Amino acid sequence: MKNAIGSADRLNLIAPSGGVVSGTMYRIGGLIVIAEASALVGELFSAVRRGKYSYAKAVETVVAGDVCFFNTATNVVTKTSASGLFPVGTFVEAAASGADGVFALDGTHSIAV
Repeated sequence: MKNAIGSADRLNLIAPSGGVVSGTMYRIGGLIVIAEASALVGELFSAVRRGKYSYAKAVETVVAGDVCFFNTATNVVTKTSASGLFPVGTFVEAAASGADGVFALDGTHSIAV
């Protein structure tokens, strides 16, 4: 295809106010991404939009197939849909209450529930 530039699974972005920390999820404009490296505000950093990740989860039990939402206020993922949360993918493994959740980040745009 003539107009293909490359994959958008990994992007170089400018770190927002407060900077970014490697392994942490962020909503930047219309994107939900996980920083691959830490960066200070205004610095360029690499971020991923798709993939399988382990991440801090709300205190709840999840099963594979549950929809995964990101809570920007608490910086955790959850299966519970609520106003202001962002759907980011699907849990791909079961996880007990108190354990991290493993989910597939699907790269969709960030429109809150």
